[in-house]
Amino acid sequence: MDEQVIFTTQNTGTVCNVHSLEQTSLRQLTVGSAHSAVQIGERYLLVAQSQKALINVYDISGDHKRESVEQRIPLPEVVCCLETVQNLQDSPQAADLSLPWLLLASTPSGKLYVWEMNSGFLLRVKQMAHYQSITKIQSICNGKYVVTSGEDSRVIIWQTTDLVCEEEPKPVCILHDHTLSVTDFAVSSTCGDSNVRLFTASQDATLRCYSLNLSRSVEPKQLATFTCPYPIQCLALDPADRACYVGTSQGVFNLSLYYRISGDKISNLIQETSTNKLFSLVPEPQESRDKLYSRGSLQVDKIVEANATRLEVSLDGSLLIVGDNDGHVAITEIFSKQVLRTIQPLTTAASNGAVTNLLIATQWKSSSQPSLTQRHNFSKIPALQRNIHDKRDLHELWFQIGQQPQSNPPQSNFEEYLNQVQAEQMLWSQSSTTPKPSAAPIPTAATSATVTADEDSKDQEIAQLRENLTTLKGAYAELRSMHQTLLEDRQ
Repeated sequence: MDEQVIFTTQNTGTVCNVHSLEQTSLRQLTVGSAHSAVQIGERYLLVAQSQKALINVYDISGDHKRESVEQRIPLPEVVCCLETVQNLQDSPQAADLSLPWLLLASTPSGKLYVWEMNSGFLLRVKQMAHYQSITKIQSICNGKYVVTSGEDSRVIIWQTTDLVCEEEPKPVCILHDHTLSVTDFAVSSTCGDSNVRLFTASQDATLRCYSLNLSRSVEPKQLATFTCPYPIQCLALDPADRACYVGTSQGVFNLSLYYRISGDKISNLIQETSTNKLFSLVPEPQESRDKLYSRGSLQVDKIVEANATRLEVSLDGSLLIVGDNDGHVAITEIFSKQVLRTIQPLTTAASNGAVTNLLIATQWKSSSQPSLTQRHNFSKIPALQRNIHDKRDLHELWFQIGQQPQSNPPQSNFEEYLNQVQAEQMLWSQSSTTPKPSAAPIPTAATSATVTADEDSKDQEIAQLRENLTTLKGAYAELRSMHQTLLEDRQ
């Protein structure tokens, strides 16, 4: 298992891994806005092009990644943000290249497009979803809701079914506590879909935390507000809600949500019983933590000294991936604040611009990798229509179904399992397209004597190794005493 990192700058795109040196560059890529790339499964990457009404599709799976563009999807106009909504009832038989349910895209003027990916039908165009450009789109609660933020300092929560079915969809709730552009937000679902925590960051140098009880249609409750000395450009949330990492032009700060005051006394900064607590973040305090907390101030540690534009956290929460304004990505260990590795695009350009997109996904190493011939059989994404589809009639959907997952061998009937394995080996050996493997012996009752002899030989080998270890220990003790005697004589 490894973690794949995908990041883009203004004119480059890079695919690499956290724990290996593998790195691939994506060609013909121009990106002008943040959150304009989205990954589909483990295979495809969609990137909205800057100043062009196009989406480039790249194949980024396996050991043989394709650097060139696999497909170009024309759009009605230039878009700046992308997001997908997965199928609400994903089947375990779904293939790796099966498409999500919806594709959402926003324009610099504040429009919100909604396409059905398996058919390409344009289901909705929400005019004036925001008064200004939308900065980020994210689906939450398994695709039931969609959250958008914009330069109009608002954060809006939509219901997905309303965006698809209603002629004039109305938002579930609107958060307008910020005074400047909302640059980023993060959603935590550790408490379940019924109690969602929403963290929003803005250019007004504030970080706000809300509690969303969407199942009961209760108004959002603001739990806490954190003021920062610098405008906040990005943020990332720990997978277990232990900390929130704030990225500014002066560095990345670690805000511990379970704040240690003094000794064993710990305060939960975003507990449900609190109502809009106000805290000030102090990067370099001159007083003790308890005195700062009594005045409503919090000590925060600086993890990285960089002009951070994008942040992501690893699966286990031990690594912080930081994209800076120079187009570099630093993999940093949070506990020790050590930069383990710095990744930069493989290009000869003097400047690549700031990191605009940063995606991280778990990559499982499979023993059965697809061949180059199978990988080159690219299944194209349907063309996205420009006219709104008439939803009064039913329409067909074509999608790919994966193979039926193999069930575990029956443990109650071992003879039947052995017969099944023997039949599979015989079928494999008779295949003409693959090399014939050596037949593995099937364990039977006749091999019990051989197994016993092997166990006796292993016991003898272990006894011999223990005897050798005792001899080495004695020799080491004798050498140690001789060394001590010579050292005393020399002194």
